Amino acid sequence: MTSDNIAEYVGENNQFTEKPVTEYSPMIQDNTATTKDYLYSNNIDADLLVVIGGLIVILFLMMLVMYFINSLRHKELTEILTKISFPEKSGSNPLKPEEGRCNLLSLCVLAPVFCTPKKLAEVSRQIIVTSAQEIAWTPGSSRIDGEQEENITWSLSSQTHADKYDRINKTSRVSPDSGHFYEPGTALDYRERVRLFVQIQYSHESDWSEILRLTDIVLEKVSSGRPAGGYHHRYTGYTWFVL
Repeated sequence: MTSDNIAEYVGENNQFTEKPVTEYSPMIQDNTATTKDYLYSNNIDADLLVVIGGLIVILFLMMLVMYFINSLRHKELTEILTKISFPEKSGSNPLKPEEGRCNLLSLCVLAPVFCTPKKLAEVSRQIIVTSAQEIAWTPGSSRIDGEQEENITWSLSSQTHADKYDRINKTSRVSPDSGHFYEPGTALDYRERVRLFVQIQYSHESDWSEILRLTDIVLEKVSSGRPAGGYHHRYTGYTWFVL
């Protein structure tokens, strides 16, 4: 055997097999393996960083898309709410009746101070049932004055296609002076009388049953003794005030 080859005895046949010796020392081989492991580990870290970076980019793009979609939805919703709340600004006409297609019925009743809220409500309903249908849809402004038993006087007025539909204001309240314009004549001193002022606002396209429905609602509240209040939604509403 030479110094370049190591002979290995392999069996009973006394045969020798030559086994080549690597050109590097064991320490050099160990260093080479360590270098390969290090490079392999670095490749894994680089791939992982690429994957994480890609996921972050995809997530960012998805967030941008969702933000864009939500912005469009918010804009559409804002436009819809604007059309509903402020039809005159949006230029749409479906709610045009709110501007000039509503009617207003006003009743002012003067009664002796001892008249109870229940009695006031009963008299007011009788007046509206017997007289309001005559003027509820009469074009322009109309007024009927009358007298009831027990020194009760009243005035019933209507405005058809009222251009100022907001006579029933957004607070749904009637001020103490609201009924003076509609107040009938009376011999009673103001200290001896009680005054009820009722307004009913309704769509011009509504029928008589709608007026009666609103009348019953507001006069039920009068009968319960509540001094003032009201309700208003678009072109339908009612108010009352007892003084």
